[in-house]
Amino acid sequence: MTSRSPTWGPAPTPRSPRSRGTTCSSFSRPRARSRRRCSTWRTSSRRPSASTDRSSISASAAPTTRSPASGWEDLVKAAPLIKGKHPEIQIPIGIGMSQELDSNMASRAMLWSFDGSIQDANENVVLNSENALAALEFGVRLFKVGMTPAVMSWNAASNNQALNARQTGYILNSISAYRTAQDNKLPVADDTFFVPALKGPRGTGWASEHVMGIYVIWKFAQSPDLAHQFLLDLVGHYRDAVLGSKLYNFPSFTGSVADAGTPAAQKVASGDKWLEQVTSNDPFGSNPPAKLKPISTALKWATNIGHPGPANPAESEVFDTFVLPTMFANAATGRMSAKEALADAHQQVKKIFEKWRSRGLVAGGSGDR
Repeated sequence: MTSRSPTWGPAPTPRSPRSRGTTCSSFSRPRARSRRRCSTWRTSSRRPSASTDRSSISASAAPTTRSPASGWEDLVKAAPLIKGKHPEIQIPIGIGMSQELDSNMASRAMLWSFDGSIQDANENVVLNSENALAALEFGVRLFKVGMTPAVMSWNAASNNQALNARQTGYILNSISAYRTAQDNKLPVADDTFFVPALKGPRGTGWASEHVMGIYVIWKFAQSPDLAHQFLLDLVGHYRDAVLGSKLYNFPSFTGSVADAGTPAAQKVASGDKWLEQVTSNDPFGSNPPAKLKPISTALKWATNIGHPGPANPAESEVFDTFVLPTMFANAATGRMSAKEALADAHQQVKKIFEKWRSRGLVAGGSGDR
């Protein structure tokens, strides 16, 4: 981070993902009572063979030290400081616990960073674990010190709006919130900064891919040859797509943004170098220019929704029915104890997995908890 970066802790060490993506955290730091900096992270991590990854960024505010937040516990420490110094910030930590996209992403990032998961690498259901319980209990603590019941009814735009209205200091979202602030010339834009995936108690740091584009050519397509050519051209010129999205879309394969004429064996290195360059000197007017540098390594710490296993129909249904954010909301509001909320979510997940296994579309089962 540059000298203007917020005061928190050292940036987390990037970790290797199972899938491409970009997720980033945003936080905003108050300069005066009316301005703060925020850095978004969302391991843009939403990400592909002929598909695109989006970087999601989240924001965090009110630093406790002279460096950005690096761990989830930093948010707990920062929240009361934000409240004390900037009472106008109504929700210091803007992480949703509602039935919407970003709450889904945030709950997974928290779960994974505490070394919990819905399934294991072999698609066995393992949600009910000590690590998952620790993540859930942490979420309850974070809610009590840094959130309000408003986050229980947020929609996908709420955290963006809260950040740009200076009503929160940290969100997990794509860089869209920041670009919107830039486009509308909002003062908060210059005070918004980014950090990689936050670490859990054992140093694990993962963020959820935000949107992963998947292209399909139907068997009944009228012009399949043209469709194939489009995909080849898209991958072959993906640098244009990245720039066209103002760095919102990242490549699944970094070789697709390599310098023209680069030998095949050197494409990945060339693409990695270009991503580092373009995020270190944002062509779209970031102040300072290197503000987006933390997301240059997002492909290393962003992962798919099935982590540490594959994405599959069961994981998709768990996602689409908001099992995890509902679990966190049940515990945070006291509707259930943390153990009860975890056990309830685990049983829901097992039923979903059993349904898809009966259709032959999901493996595992012998190692279910």
